[in-house]
Amino acid sequence: MDGGRHGVLGPPRAASVILFAALVWLTALTGRRLFGAMAGLCAGAALALMPGVLAHGRLAALDLPMALVWTLAALVSLQGLRGWKGASLLGLLWGLGLLTKVNGIFLIGPLVLRGLWTRDLRWRELPLVAAVGL
Repeated sequence: MDGGRHGVLGPPRAASVILFAALVWLTALTGRRLFGAMAGLCAGAALALMPGVLAHGRLAALDLPMALVWTLAALVSLQGLRGWKGASLLGLLWGLGLLTKVNGIFLIGPLVLRGLWTRDLRWRELPLVAAVGL
């Protein structure tokens, strides 16, 4: 029961490191696309070197997967996907947020309000978002 070469916490830490790398990459890519190469590099580096995020990036904690799901949901919402495909994807990301941590309940409010405000989401698509998410 020694856990092998990497110990008992090796596999959960590897998953957290992969999620951390995905979050940093997504942040850098978004910064680059919106504001240029230097801004993307600085955004990714700032996130990667932030002490709290860096510490949780090496632990099997729930904060990092939740941050990744919230970031993905916000970016998908900003893409302006319309119709049943956009509503289904929004519901799927909300459901992933709920599965990760109970704080995912707070994710749906801003996403639905933004979708209704920009008319990317219609009232008749809200039951689909709820059904897929739940």
